[in-house]
Amino acid sequence: MIFVHKETKAKFETDNKNLVSMLEREGYELAGEEKEEKAELLERAKALGIKATNSMKMETLLKKIEEAEAEEKEEKAENAE
Repeated sequence: MIFVHKETKAKFETDNKNLVSMLEREGYELAGEEKEEKAELLERAKALGIKATNSMKMETLLKKIEEAEAEEKEEKAENAE
């Protein structure tokens, strides 16, 4: 993942997911495709009624979206009966 500092534009690349929260607190944000992907996930979450924030990890967002979609499917199946 590539992060860019909001003010200094300094770049930082890491695969360590534990650093994400620290980098965001220090003024870094995701760059490139990952930023777009996270924005799309946040939109999907919002459409499903999930309260999501920029500080959430992408894995957490995906898990919550999958859970909400599964619940939605179950509800549709129950209503169809």
